[in-house]
Amino acid sequence: FGRNDRLSTLARDSVWYPFVLGREGEADVLHCPTYRGPLRATRPLVVTVHDLAVFRHPDAFNRWTRTYSPRFVPRVLAAADRVIAVSEFTKRELVELLAVPDEKIR
Repeated sequence: FGRNDRLSTLARDSVWYPFVLGREGEADVLHCPTYRGPLRATRPLVVTVHDLAVFRHPDAFNRWTRTYSPRFVPRVLAAADRVIAVSEFTKRELVELLAVPDEKIR
């Protein structure tokens, strides 16, 4: 996972970091400052969402982001114990577009 390509980044975010944190046992919570993160976590998972523009305007994004986002973002958010929305607008979009339960969002 030492490479800096997209697949290596995906592997680090979704597999390696949670595995290492779970094994070392030092973290109380895993915070992902973007919606890239593990699909399962061994610690409570908090994910910050800044916007969902890729879901509203996919044509404005590169092919990788258009492919990754619909497949993984909903799964990462479903795995999260809490989701931080940076605005009320983002919170409404999380509920409307991705069916994230309102009580899960802060």
